[in-house]
Amino acid sequence: MKRYNHVLSFGCSFTEGGGLDSPEHYRYVKGNCNIGKSTLKTYMSDHAYPAVLAKQLKCVHTNKSISRASNELIFKTLYENTKNIFDGTGLLVTIQTTILSRLLLYLEDNKQFQTVNGLYGPDYIQQYYELYIKHFYNAKIEYAKLLQNIDVYSQYLKNKNIDFVWLLGDTDGEPVVANKYTIPFEHESLLSFISSNKLRICDLPNNPFVDYHISERGHEVVSEKIIKHLEEYYGY
Repeated sequence: MKRYNHVLSFGCSFTEGGGLDSPEHYRYVKGNCNIGKSTLKTYMSDHAYPAVLAKQLKCVHTNKSISRASNELIFKTLYENTKNIFDGTGLLVTIQTTILSRLLLYLEDNKQFQTVNGLYGPDYIQQYYELYIKHFYNAKIEYAKLLQNIDVYSQYLKNKNIDFVWLLGDTDGEPVVANKYTIPFEHESLLSFISSNKLRICDLPNNPFVDYHISERGHEVVSEKIIKHLEEYYGY
C-alpha cells in the first residue's frame, strides 16, 4: 500500500488557511481575546488542509501557499521548489489553482513581483488592472491556458517520480472531470464546492463577520476528498 513521507502544497490563501488567522475568527472559535500573531499563525497552519492531510497520512508537510497568489505565481513557486528534486519517491505534491483573473506583474521600479487581485495598491497598478479586465481578460481563454499549464507541469512532475494532485480553484463554470491527477469535488471547482456546501467561514452559525475562505470543517472535508482520491487512484 502506498505511503508518503512528505506532503508539499502550493496554492493561494485557500490552501494557506486564510481567514483562520484573523483575530475575529479566533475569538469566534476559541472565545479568546488575548491573541498574539504567533498564536494566530500557528492556528492557521495547523488547521489548513495540508496539515490535516499530513496528519492523516502520518507524515510531515510543507505549505508553500501564498495569499492572493495568481496561477502564474503558483506555477512559479511550484517550479522553484521542485526543480532540484530528481527522485520524488515518497513525496506527495498538492497544487490548488486560483481565481483566473489574478495577475502576476514584475515591477521594474521596485525590482520585485506583485500579484494583482483587484483595485488596490498604487494608482498605476489599479489603472493597469482596470484596463486588463476591460480590454484583455477572457475567462475561457485563461482557463484554457491553465489547462495547458497543468498538462505541462503534470508531465514535469511525472518525470521526477513525484505523486501529485490538482485542486482546480476556478474553472469558469466548466465541470471538473475526475482523473488520476485531478480531484473533481463533485464535478465543481474547489471554490464553487466550498460555497455550495457551506464550508466557508461566512457560513458558520452566528458568525459576526464576512469571510469567504474555507472554514476548519471545510479544510477537513478537502483533506478527506484528497485521501479518497489517493485511495482510488494511487492505491494509498
